[in-house]
Amino acid sequence: MGVREKFMCNKHGLRHIQFKCDFCCNLASFRCRANTYFCEQCHDNPNRNGKLNCGGNAAKCQFSITHDPVKKGVPIAGCIICQS
Repeated sequence: MGVREKFMCNKHGLRHIQFKCDFCCNLASFRCRANTYFCEQCHDNPNRNGKLNCGGNAAKCQFSITHDPVKKGVPIAGCIICQS
């Protein structure tokens, strides 16, 4: 099952789905540079020390998902508008 099938919102499409930060394993708050996702801490300082990183292991990931550790744009949840 691809991203579209798994996270597609029938009302809002893919525009408002939630993503993992591309630099650590936190929820992304910002989308910058076309399609780069940042949490607040990485947006302020992408080179910071002490980043939470599970290495793509679902057992260690706070979102309980297996993901490519270097792939960017990893979706983790559905539409934030419908969830709010």
